Amino acid sequence: MSQTLTITSKEELRAIIETIKDAVSIANPEQDQDCRILEEMKINLKQQRQERNQEIRDTKAKVKGAQQVLEQARQAAERPQSAPSAETMAARLEAVDAEMHTTCKHLENLDALVQSKTVELAENTKLARELESRDVSAEHREMLDGTTLRMRMFTRLGFRTESERADGVVSKIIAADHFGQRVESVDLGQYSDVSDFELTKRLWDVVAIPTP
Repeated sequence: MSQTLTITSKEELRAIIETIKDAVSIANPEQDQDCRILEEMKINLKQQRQERNQEIRDTKAKVKGAQQVLEQARQAAERPQSAPSAETMAARLEAVDAEMHTTCKHLENLDALVQSKTVELAENTKLARELESRDVSAEHREMLDGTTLRMRMFTRLGFRTESERADGVVSKIIAADHFGQRVESVDLGQYSDVSDFELTKRLWDVVAIPTP
């Protein structure tokens, strides 16, 4: 049966405290097996608690890192708001295809035009070389000689041309018969509506030898 300690004064309380202190100071934990075991258990528990807390912190850090990676993967998997829709992309691809087709057609037309111009250039180059090799003065002299010969023939036949214009275009033909008895001036302006056949017939009627 336990007994109740009754303290009646402060002096008794101080005496009890001193007694407890003395008892504690007398006890040697290193020599007391139970105290040593308890102390080791206390140290082990503290160490285990620290290790467990460190593991918890490491686990929380890993979980946080995994959550960040998961969030980044989720954001990467989502379509950006600025990205066009599938319908818009299809329309753009069709427009690009149409533009490429038009461009190819235009290039084909340009190629055909280049080939045509190349042939034309070759022909013009050949013609230019031929013209360079020709003697224009000789051709001009031949033409003048031919014109002079024709004029002489016309004169012998009884025709003589006159020109009242500055450009030298023949405006009148003087026709005379072989005997010089009939001379007539034919104004070509009056025969502008007459065919060449009728004009020629009129001139030959003037120079023709009359039938006796």
